[in-house]
Amino acid sequence: MNRRKRRTRAQKRPCKRHRTMIPSRQYGKKHSAAATKIQRAFRDRKRKRPMNTRCAITLEPISDIACVFVKITESGFARGYHAQMLLNFFATRVILKWPVSRELVSSVELRRLESLLRVPPRESVHRRLFRIWNRVFFFTLQMSLESMQQKVIQDIERDQDNDNIVVSRGEGSRFTSFLASMLYLFVASKPKFRSIKNDLKRRGQSFVPVANLLETSSRGFAQHTLILGWIGQSVVPIIHNYRLPSNL
Repeated sequence: MNRRKRRTRAQKRPCKRHRTMIPSRQYGKKHSAAATKIQRAFRDRKRKRPMNTRCAITLEPISDIACVFVKITESGFARGYHAQMLLNFFATRVILKWPVSRELVSSVELRRLESLLRVPPRESVHRRLFRIWNRVFFFTLQMSLESMQQKVIQDIERDQDNDNIVVSRGEGSRFTSFLASMLYLFVASKPKFRSIKNDLKRRGQSFVPVANLLETSSRGFAQHTLILGWIGQSVVPIIHNYRLPSNL
């Protein structure tokens, strides 16, 4: 005799797709979104709660400090610092490292610290370091472009009949690096970009396809800007998209 399996109350409800309880009509999408936002904020606050009891710089109790900046280390330890004293600690240095873990400080973390303290632009540590790394980046970019440009020119001059000589002879990575560096130069300084592009055109008919490729590639980044970030001594150039090009 086959006994009919008893169904639960949730299975008896008319929800054939998932066989689960139908949510209440009063608990709509707005309530669900609000609950998700509250839970996310609670988890974020719990994750950023300082695990140390005293500041490593001032040795004051964390509970007595009005403005606390929390740094989460690579191991997941949330360490709290006196925000103003931490900024004063960074103000006298070029290569920034965290006082205890000695991990490198990124430009994003420094801007977050200054945003917390509402530091005016004239007193900004980030602005001072940005000027330093800005000179370093563009000097290095210019030197590398001059070196790569000469090598690319030599590769093209080996065979005037083959326009794809750079790629066909296994120099694709060098040529790609040259194009990428030229795009950074276009976003940063258009006059310098045009001077190199026109110099390639003046060298002869074999260099015209390369100059045209540079011109075509740069059109997609006409409305973009270059943002420089850094982590220690490593500069990170980022092309910021204000508007996504339609031709990419």
